[in-house]
Amino acid sequence: MGRSHGKQWSDALIIEELAPLIKKHGRMPSASEMRADGKNDLACAISKRGGFRLWATKANTTMKASDTLTGQLAEGDAEAFLNGIGVATTQQTTKAPFDLLANGHRVDVKSARPGRYGNNHATDIGWIFRIGKKPHTCDFYLLLCYTKNGKIARRFLVPASAAPHTMLTITPHGRCKYDKYRDKFDPIFE
Repeated sequence: MGRSHGKQWSDALIIEELAPLIKKHGRMPSASEMRADGKNDLACAISKRGGFRLWATKANTTMKASDTLTGQLAEGDAEAFLNGIGVATTQQTTKAPFDLLANGHRVDVKSARPGRYGNNHATDIGWIFRIGKKPHTCDFYLLLCYTKNGKIARRFLVPASAAPHTMLTITPHGRCKYDKYRDKFDPIFE
């Protein structure tokens, strides 16, 4: 059992102290919400014992929508896919500069839903990915293009060296320079 701020935490105690907060917020509270409710010790215990996503599952509740949660869900989809094609993966911590170690390669997972881009916002719809890191801190970007209803429509394994910008746009009609990386996963096995 772990200690946080002098209290001995068990799974049962975490669930017991979470229950009124879940009732209040209607979902798993965030760390900042716990601090505002005077429960920083609980937030620390959760962080040290598997994290908020794990405890939301254990408490049978949902989490607040956030970029972090969206990213974690995409990382889970990416890891499941890569494992399914025979790639050994290791998840990295939230603060790591990339998301997965895949067969020894550093992979940063990026996800996007369809959005409007370019000069003709009325008709041009594609997937826009914010890379945002220069110099690159990974070997590959695994781009997951989701449909509006949350299904993966396309996957691209783009070498970091081929991503010269901090934003990448994937067009739906096979007219972009990244199409050659669509469903091409051989480099991850090298």
